[in-house]
Amino acid sequence: AMLFLQPPPAVGLSACGGCDGACLDLGSGTGIVGLAAAASGAFARVVLTDLPSVVSLLEANAARNAARLPASVRVSVEAVRWEDAGATRRLLERYGPFRLVVGGDLLYRPPTVQP
Repeated sequence: AMLFLQPPPAVGLSACGGCDGACLDLGSGTGIVGLAAAASGAFARVVLTDLPSVVSLLEANAARNAARLPASVRVSVEAVRWEDAGATRRLLERYGPFRLVVGGDLLYRPPTVQP
């Protein structure tokens, strides 16, 4: 489904057009948190990340919403398993440093929060 994204209220980050800032969305799921960050215009790049099984959904949602995002913002989608130190290091080397790291509903999977 198409997400209609409005710029969020100011939270201390201003729209910066071609700034060098980057935002990392961990465990993006549908991408709503990262796409909202992209819609704000406060970052030059927003990186959406999740497990490999979720990447196709993220790519589809990013593509569906691309026309609604500021032209100066680049959205990237990456498969990342947090326990893979090499993958997280490559993510930082390729896109970092990050001015903001966000995540929503990061631990919803039962195996992640076993008693």
